[in-house]
Order: sequence, then structure tokens, then C-alpha cells
Amino acid sequence: MHCSVPYSRGFRLLTAIGLGGLLLSGCTTTTPTPYQVLGGNSHSAEVESAYKSALEDLDQSRALEEGRRRNVVGEVMDLTPDEAKRFWPVYTAYRSEMSALGQRMTRLVADYAARFGKLQDQDASAMTREYMDIDQKALDVKKKYLPKFDAVLNPKQVARFFQTDQKLDAGIKFGMAKGIPLME
Repeated sequence: MHCSVPYSRGFRLLTAIGLGGLLLSGCTTTTPTPYQVLGGNSHSAEVESAYKSALEDLDQSRALEEGRRRNVVGEVMDLTPDEAKRFWPVYTAYRSEMSALGQRMTRLVADYAARFGKLQDQDASAMTREYMDIDQKALDVKKKYLPKFDAVLNPKQVARFFQTDQKLDAGIKFGMAKGIPLME
């Protein structure tokens, strides 16, 4: 299927439909120039401006949504005060690592949006590999934290946490699938 979203609207489309609100990953970043997925290629002023605008919009949404994500987890987990005392430090460390990956994904999405309709084959290849690397590293972080959550929660609570986390991540992926135009 061919997507006919004009280049000039590509990056605005991502935030207009709420993709930024679905990135749910935390900390903001102030990277002023396009992400280096593409190996440090020179960037036109138009691409740099579009990238910066998309990144700012996505970062604002991510910062707001991290608090919402924490609230959802808190409600779903329904922890006793003692359980909460053990859980939240592990959760905070986990989200810190996942947030770093969220920042990478945000930069990748902003770069794609800024270059929409103008990517070369090598750019598409670099972006595909970066996306897969981020996905793999997210799975690695989840595996790393499984025993840490096991140490502070009972098995059903651990399962409930990862179910919730997976559902929130599925919302992110749905938003990306819905909001990011297919490569031309």
C-alpha cells in the first residue's frame, strides 16, 4: 500500500495522531541535530528543522506519558506498602534502562519523519537495523530485570507486571504502526 502523506506534513502527522503520546518512555533529550543512524551524513537546514520540531513534540509527550505509565502500573499492581517499598526501586531502574531505548526510538522516528520521502536505500537499511537493535535490547532489558522482579514480588505479581508492561508496549507499537507512514 502506498502512503501519500506529503514530506512537509510527515513529521507533524506523527504527533498529530498521538504517536508522541504513545511513546511512554520517559526523560527528554535536547539533541539539536538529526540522529546519527545514517552515519553522520550532512543534513539540509530543512531536515534539521523538521527533525528538531518532531523531536521536541515527541519528547514532550514522552515526559508526560511516563507519569501516566507509572500510575497505570501502580493501579494494576495494587501493592501493599511493604511490596511497594521493594517494587518501586526495581521498577524505577527498569524504566530508566527502557527510557534510554525509548530515547533512541524517538530519535529514530523523528529522523524518519524529518526525511520522509527522501530516504536512500542505505538510509532505509540503517534505520531498519537500528529499529531491530532497539527491539532486541528492550527484550534483553526485560530478561535482565525478570530475576530482579522475582526477588521482590511473588510469581503472579511478576506475571501481572510483565503483562501490564507488554500491554503498554503494545499500545506504543500500535500507535507507531498507525501513525508512521510506510516508506516510499
